[in-house]
Amino acid sequence: LQFLYFIEITVTGMSINKLPGSLSEEQERGVADLRKTGERYFKNVTDSWPAGDANAREKKALLTDIAKLGKNYPGGLPAYVNKAKTFLELSRQNINTLADVEPNVPNGLYFESFSKEFYDYEKIGISGIKGLCMVLVAGGLGERLGYSGIKVALPTNICTGLSYLGYYCEWIQALQDLSGDASLRIPFVVMTSGDTHIQTERLLKDNAYYGLSRSQVILVQQEKVPALSSNEADLAMETPYKMITKPHGNGDVHLLLHQTGLAKKWVSEGRKHIIFFQDTNGLAFNTVLPTLGLAMKEKFSMTSVCVPRKAGEAIGCITSLQNKKTGSTVVCNVEYNQISSLLQSTKGHGDIADPKTGLSEFPGNTNTLVIELSRYANVLSATSGIMPEFVNPKYANEERTAFKSPTRLECMMEDYPKLLSSSDKVGFASFDRWISFSPCKNNLAEARKKSSSGLDAWGAFTAEVDFYNQNASLLTQLGVNVEQPTDVTMSGVTSKMTAMVWLCPGFAAPLFNLRSHFPTPNRVSISRRSCLVVNGANVTIRQLNLDGALIINASHGAEVEIRSLTVRNESWSLEESDSDLLIAPERIRGYTINRRNQLILNFSRPGKYVVDDSPKL
Repeated sequence: LQFLYFIEITVTGMSINKLPGSLSEEQERGVADLRKTGERYFKNVTDSWPAGDANAREKKALLTDIAKLGKNYPGGLPAYVNKAKTFLELSRQNINTLADVEPNVPNGLYFESFSKEFYDYEKIGISGIKGLCMVLVAGGLGERLGYSGIKVALPTNICTGLSYLGYYCEWIQALQDLSGDASLRIPFVVMTSGDTHIQTERLLKDNAYYGLSRSQVILVQQEKVPALSSNEADLAMETPYKMITKPHGNGDVHLLLHQTGLAKKWVSEGRKHIIFFQDTNGLAFNTVLPTLGLAMKEKFSMTSVCVPRKAGEAIGCITSLQNKKTGSTVVCNVEYNQISSLLQSTKGHGDIADPKTGLSEFPGNTNTLVIELSRYANVLSATSGIMPEFVNPKYANEERTAFKSPTRLECMMEDYPKLLSSSDKVGFASFDRWISFSPCKNNLAEARKKSSSGLDAWGAFTAEVDFYNQNASLLTQLGVNVEQPTDVTMSGVTSKMTAMVWLCPGFAAPLFNLRSHFPTPNRVSISRRSCLVVNGANVTIRQLNLDGALIINASHGAEVEIRSLTVRNESWSLEESDSDLLIAPERIRGYTINRRNQLILNFSRPGKYVVDDSPKL
């Protein structure tokens, strides 16, 4: 009996008598995965447990969590820990993974705004709309912004209050309309997290999916991965029965598209390309059509949307990396905190500006991607959807043996090209910033700090104003007389600002067709203090003298002609306010809107309407 008891508690050194009885099938899988990971990990988890059924509920909950990892991560806990040990050892030895590569500028196209080339590629892109799928990576809360809700619920602007998610839905509807196929429903996938899933679902339902069909909107939820407390990849425990978990990174969007079968399904439906985009960079949609056109013409497996990058700027670089030993090349993102040392070791200088342009020679990555679908689905099948992973531990000592806080394996969406072969073409499309990149990512204090240092603030104020400014610039290019911008400061953040011009996606897309809405642009003038909001695809403005606030709302089927109209009123204006006195989400902006007076033109029924206040003879 003593021998049997000894066997019970020391099988391969594992304290199996500490496991509760009557485990479910899922919990048994959790036990099996923990055992398979290794004796060290089994003991580290169970050593502090009391024997038998004591605290059985808590024990079973942990075993269930371990088993779930097997569903969410290919190979489950054993594969995750074994990979992590390899990467942690490389990190401990401080091995440079870029030591054997030579960086060069990859092939791509720099689009000049308003150029014939820009418009020509837009037209090519329109021909590919029927083969599109859209994927929004929206797993984050707005905590970094000082906002407790989901980031995609933030208003793009406070004139209309339209959320980022609503704006993206309107853009997708506009693309469907441009296709010429009234039955087209572009699949729209939103990757959420445990923190954002319920709120995202509620936002969509409360707003009737912003006009999209319920069936075309698909939510996929990203799960977290175990945090690790040592170079041996020991599991970091919050309590003896609960692992500390952390996000695995936005690269999980590829894993989810594989696991749900969506990538293969879309291929079987004849779809051709996926657009991946981030949560709070609304200007990115101006680049969708020309980038899609470029990807189609050049047959790129992946195309990154880029902006001209300032040397030393905190955004990654799209770089062609040639392996000095094998000669193979991969075009991929290199993080901003790696590029300087890479250039120093290979070119003899750090991340410096090209004297001819004053900019970095490498385009800046905005994380808007166009990926060719059939090749993508095959790659996901071969890799089970897992992107190249890495660890980034913060060490507590020079020996690199202790962590300041638990780490984990991570992966990035933009690292997909690292899974491609040398025969796959990867390129980029670079656009002026004012038309393509103004993310809302920094809280008011951080935005104020960056603004005072002459850097892009990337806060709520600049993101909103850049919407207005790009619309005003589009109209100016057409020949509309929009009063020139001046410097405006709100709560310590300074930006150029002219009239508040908001053009809904159905009105503004495609850019080459915007002129059709202003057939006589020289007869349209907008003062700097004005606010112009156009909601409606079929609005034509022939003559307008605007010195105030004008809101035009035209429902589907309403065709509106502003033949002649003069508007003068007290208008709307942004006014600085103590952020502590504001409610969310206005608090993150540090200002409110004062709607003193306005002219609102509502056309709620289908039909043809003419607005003409010119004197009649």
